[in-house]
Order: sequence, then structure tokens, then C-alpha cells
Amino acid sequence: MNPDEPVSSAWVYLRGFRERDLQPAPDDEDLRRSLRRRLLVTEEGDRWRLRVPLMQRWLRKRG
Repeated sequence: MNPDEPVSSAWVYLRGFRERDLQPAPDDEDLRRSLRRRLLVTEEGDRWRLRVPLMQRWLRKRG
């Protein structure tokens, strides 16, 4: 696996929060682990939300 791949796929997933507050968990297990380990998301049932609202605001403004 390319060491940059998880970062790239994480960015693609996180950019989804620009348009919605909740989104489905990513299909890729490595990506799920990475996002959890970095404490970027919280799980609400089968949907995920960004843990830090400020990050979502930044994504919507500049992401």
C-alpha cells in the first residue's frame, strides 16, 4: 500500500462533510480505523459526523 493513499482517501471522505452533517461510514476498513484513531469522527448509528464542528465550518468555507 502506498503510504500516501490513506491520507488521500481520508481527504476525499472528509470533503463529503462540506455538503452534509452526517454521512455513511467509509467502506474501506483501513480508512475507518485511520479516522477513528485520529479522533476525527463520531459514530451515530450507521452514520458518521465530524467530531469538531470548527473543522466542518472550515471545510465548508475553504475545503
